[in-house]
Amino acid sequence: MGTLLTAGCEIAMEISNRQRNMMLAVMMVGGFFSALSQSMLTAALPVVMDEFIITATLGQWLTTSYIMVLGIVTSMTAYLINRCHTQKLFISAMLLFLAGSLISLKAPSFGILLFARVMQAAGAGILLPLIQVIGFQTIPEENRGRAMGLMGLVIAFAPAIGPTISGVIVDFSGWRSIFALLSFSSVIIIAAALFFVFDVGEKIASKMDILSALAYGLAFSGIMLGVTNRENYGWFDPYTLGPAFLGLLLLVFFVRRQLSQKDPLLELRIFSNYKFAAAAVLNMISYLIMMSGTILVPIYIQTVRGLPALTSGLVLLPGSLLLALFSPVSGYLLDRYGPRMTTISGMILMAISAVSFSFFTVSTPIWIVTTLYAIRMVGVAAILMPLTAYGIGVLEKKYVAHGTAVVTSLRQMTGALGSAILVAIMSTASAGQISADIAGINATFAAQALVIIAGMVLAFRWIK
Repeated sequence: MGTLLTAGCEIAMEISNRQRNMMLAVMMVGGFFSALSQSMLTAALPVVMDEFIITATLGQWLTTSYIMVLGIVTSMTAYLINRCHTQKLFISAMLLFLAGSLISLKAPSFGILLFARVMQAAGAGILLPLIQVIGFQTIPEENRGRAMGLMGLVIAFAPAIGPTISGVIVDFSGWRSIFALLSFSSVIIIAAALFFVFDVGEKIASKMDILSALAYGLAFSGIMLGVTNRENYGWFDPYTLGPAFLGLLLLVFFVRRQLSQKDPLLELRIFSNYKFAAAAVLNMISYLIMMSGTILVPIYIQTVRGLPALTSGLVLLPGSLLLALFSPVSGYLLDRYGPRMTTISGMILMAISAVSFSFFTVSTPIWIVTTLYAIRMVGVAAILMPLTAYGIGVLEKKYVAHGTAVVTSLRQMTGALGSAILVAIMSTASAGQISADIAGINATFAAQALVIIAGMVLAFRWIK
């Protein structure tokens, strides 16, 4: 694996438009399945819990750990992309993802399944930013918005549709069939990459800062552990505050180290560009709103209202489909009208949805829930990939890989940590009950509305 990742850093070749399109198509399919894997165990979790005799808190780590590792590995991709042969890096990542899928398929215990999920996430963490960087390096500037809109099918639509697809698979053939599908798809993608993925982009000599990588990973893991421990120990117990405080200290150390290094793991100095900084923050907010919705709306449907999982999946489905349809449209609007219109429109739609959810009752008609969730996802589509294109587009060419790594990594971390915090708010506001109630749901969406409003103020001021 190490040989594949570090070898083949020759001068990149010039490719035709047809070769570029074929290469991006293969890479996007690979990225789609890796992103799909992120949320596919959500619907299978009850079955996995029964088979391995584990609690829901422990079982959720199958998804949470995936998102966390995805964010950690993504932070290292600027180094890999700047140094390594595109084809070999892509195939190496797919092989790692394939290995994780095969081990998951035959996993005899929960521990091995969790380890295999970490392997999958390590491969996916390389794939997702690699696709965006190659797109920026090969697609003309005037077409980047539409191209990034199509890439939204990978970044946003795949995790959103994952629970619906896995629910069907689990009902018909069991949870292990999920990994059979991912393994078969990976083999096909690797074979296609041998013929259609080429080396592109300039290679830049840089060093891997291992200490920064460890500090970054341990920082977010500590904060996440503290938030998770709140469920068992409360907010002010040492088991909650200790890991969270240690995580915050490591995060401060990480930031200070990045600002003092010549070749940092994440080039945080690019935040001095206010356009990039605003785009990155709004990007993280939109991803948090998307990921938290896929967790909290099913809790509202199933736990608060007592409706079946099938109903929950049907409520989410129109929003997921609209996210797929509007991602390319939002890219076209970005190219035609610029980022301000798409950003403000998206923030307004997300605010309408969040405020409405904060007033829901246990008898709110399901069609209203479905409609407002769909509005929420259209708002996400208007922001997520267009602002990625805008933010990275304002950077110097030498910072494209770093900008992509920063946005993608922080987006994943925000999605994982922010969702955990929102679930904690829901539990705290649920009148001391073990499960959520309508008061907890309302409080959580009210908190989201406040975050969105703060984002709107930022968008009005800094997105021109």
